[in-house]
Amino acid sequence: MPDDGPQFRWATTELVDVTAARLQENGWADWLRWSRAVAGYRDERRSGSIGMLEADKGQYLTFAILAARKR
Repeated sequence: MPDDGPQFRWATTELVDVTAARLQENGWADWLRWSRAVAGYRDERRSGSIGMLEADKGQYLTFAILAARKR
């Protein structure tokens, strides 16, 4: 069985039934905006995640949105 990401990993636990799973469109950009806002609020020049997200440009990093029902 192919690895389809978090949905597959959750399903293989046999503890839950996955009812929905998708990647958040532009999730990395939302994460980057949030990191910049937090850094500004904390009066930091940069947070640890800003450089990582800027370098990635959405290639690998995003958010997975999952919903599951406990068996």
